[in-house]
Amino acid sequence: MAVSLRNSLAIALLSAAALASWYFSRQPPARILRDSGATAAPAGYYLRGARFVGTDENGAIVYRMRADDLAEQPDRELLEMRGVQLEYRSPQNDEWSINAERATAPKNRSVVDLEGSVHIENKPAGSGTPLSIETSELRFETASAVVLTDAPVSVQVGGLHVSATGLRAHLKDDRLELESSVHGKLDR
Repeated sequence: MAVSLRNSLAIALLSAAALASWYFSRQPPARILRDSGATAAPAGYYLRGARFVGTDENGAIVYRMRADDLAEQPDRELLEMRGVQLEYRSPQNDEWSINAERATAPKNRSVVDLEGSVHIENKPAGSGTPLSIETSELRFETASAVVLTDAPVSVQVGGLHVSATGLRAHLKDDRLELESSVHGKLDR
């Protein structure tokens, strides 16, 4: 009888432990989550050292992009990136490089909104003069390869320094338009 009492006691203790484990590990009811203000948004993916390419309708590579960190926000259909570098090569083989601290883009990457110490460099394929642009925020429209901003910009082409408010650059056509408050200085 002592053996069966000991077995019964062990079974009861194991059952109690299993029941306590289940109770403390279960998800709280939705009502408690809602009342506590906790969000029940679905978790997205997170990548380090993310690299991807944008292609045109024929599958040709239009741009390459790298981000130190990329986080998906599935409830907003948005990608958030840190440490961003975007590279574009024009039909004339001019290389454009855009660097920024942060960027956001819809999942289809039709536009990329860059912000935080945005730096653009152009390296012409031929004998042209390199171009450098500094601004705080910039939008890259991926299909048209147009970059634009309403923020103040600083442009340097060789010994020419120009500041302005607002910019529109057509990377495909190698054309730059400054919007307003344009001031320049020529260094000799």
